[in-house]
Amino acid sequence: MNEITESMRYFPDVFNVQSETHAKSIILTPEAGLTPDERWAQETEFLTPWLAYLPTGLLIDYGMGIGRLARLLVQRDYCVVLGVDISQDMRRLAETYVQSPHNFCACSPQLFGRLARNGGMRADGALAVWAFQHIPEIDSAICDLQFGLRRGAPLLVVNRWHRAIPAFDARDNRIGWVHDGVDVHSKLLQTFVLEKEQPMPATLCAPGAHVRLYRKTA
Repeated sequence: MNEITESMRYFPDVFNVQSETHAKSIILTPEAGLTPDERWAQETEFLTPWLAYLPTGLLIDYGMGIGRLARLLVQRDYCVVLGVDISQDMRRLAETYVQSPHNFCACSPQLFGRLARNGGMRADGALAVWAFQHIPEIDSAICDLQFGLRRGAPLLVVNRWHRAIPAFDARDNRIGWVHDGVDVHSKLLQTFVLEKEQPMPATLCAPGAHVRLYRKTA
């Protein structure tokens, strides 16, 4: 993990992928002795009971990747998921992976922000799994969710204590993952109240990550 320096710039192209296999290797890197495919299966099983805290209705999957959890959510009755991801490739693959054109669609963070702030969209709940740690403008992302959720709506988050922002370092022409020192959990507590939390099992990923259930207070 590198510290951020003046020679670095945000590099979202790391999330440009060519296939479902490629996407999985970016979304869930090898950790805890598991391959991406093994993490995909085992972590999804672990998180599935947490999805029960999200209501039916309109849900936001922020930083959805290819829709790993959206695919489970749309199987419920009366549940529609709007996936949000910076990567056009991820959004394209998600349409196929989720396999529910009547209950799922995907958009960019920019469009979601406009819908939430100016379009009056109010969702019934949201999730952000392994997403917030990669977003440089985290204040804007949290603000979009604040606008886009109804009062009292739950927000399910999986995140590490440290950040991992993809950055290109011009000094040596390398791409790395940067920790900028931002405490995402503290920022979320300015708008949301924490209701439930659990460390992510060491059998699934490296230490320092939690699954947390927040609720919008206003």
